[in-house]
Amino acid sequence: MGGDNSPAEIVKGAVIACRELQVPITLVGQDELLKAELQKHEGASDLPIDILATTEVIEMDESPAIAIRKKKNSSISVGVQKIKGNHASAFVSAGNTGAVLMAATLFLRTIEGIDRPAIGAFLP
Repeated sequence: MGGDNSPAEIVKGAVIACRELQVPITLVGQDELLKAELQKHEGASDLPIDILATTEVIEMDESPAIAIRKKKNSSISVGVQKIKGNHASAFVSAGNTGAVLMAATLFLRTIEGIDRPAIGAFLP
């Protein structure tokens, strides 16, 4: 539910990814907003895109640690929990990066021998 021009750009990216990669996608966030955005894309109703409704949003200016602990029903918390429960293979967010990192560390833990999480990047 975060990022620039959200959720419009997030839904647009999900529709494109679903079409091009032919993978099922679950959008996590505010149900009505996500449904409204999906309806704007021709043929999206035929794609394997589900919505997992949440009621809370972690804003970009919130403290990651406090937000993850207090907003249990945020799209970030719920989405990362889906991985922990083996109900998802990946989680992508354009929202509060610190909150995503905090959720991953708290819910998924770090790899044995790794003390600090890192944000990955592709280098040419």
